[in-house]
Amino acid sequence: MRRYFSTVDSRFANIKVIAWDVDTTLYQNIPELSQALKNGFIEVVAEKKNLPLDQAATLFEKERSKYNASTMALLSLGVGDYHTILEVQKKINKQSYIKKDAKLPAMFKKLSRFRHFVITNSMLEDDLATLTNLGLSLSLFERIITPEDTGKSKPNLAPFKFLLKLTGLPPAQHVYVGDREKVDIEPAKKLGMKTILVWGKSKLADLSLPTVYDVASVFI
Repeated sequence: MRRYFSTVDSRFANIKVIAWDVDTTLYQNIPELSQALKNGFIEVVAEKKNLPLDQAATLFEKERSKYNASTMALLSLGVGDYHTILEVQKKINKQSYIKKDAKLPAMFKKLSRFRHFVITNSMLEDDLATLTNLGLSLSLFERIITPEDTGKSKPNLAPFKFLLKLTGLPPAQHVYVGDREKVDIEPAKKLGMKTILVWGKSKLADLSLPTVYDVASVFI
């Protein structure tokens, strides 16, 4: 059984690069935001497939259960693309839910010796707004990797391979931090990267932590 750790872990001794998911990783899941996004995506499914809302909701939830991710459910149903997702995010005013978090800059200060990247399934426009609203300087990250870079989204391996090409380092010198096994942890591990799951527990991840802020303690 995986356990929570708060001390240095030798498995991460050779890490040079930390790559981060953003939504529900750098901030804990916000139920009101998740519900608003879900409702927006269900409306898209209903419109595109000409279904009543209740039938669209059933179809959407069935697909969502495969990934534990609303955006992946919409994409896999073939009723929208990343621009559709961005439109829904704007429609519900997603950024109004994202608040500044002073703990995040403090955490990144402790991790300043590492190279930092982002790999997300959001469009760059949304990522930039989210990181800024969380109170993080965009200069912290060498590159924000989005589906616009590879034409693919997690759990496809392409975004992770793109990261490895950018750094030129062995996979084992990278750790990916995310909150979902299927979308974040599984593809990173397939390429030999170390993995940390936050805000929960995972049997697949190399390490599980109760909050994202605990990542710093792994490397102190």
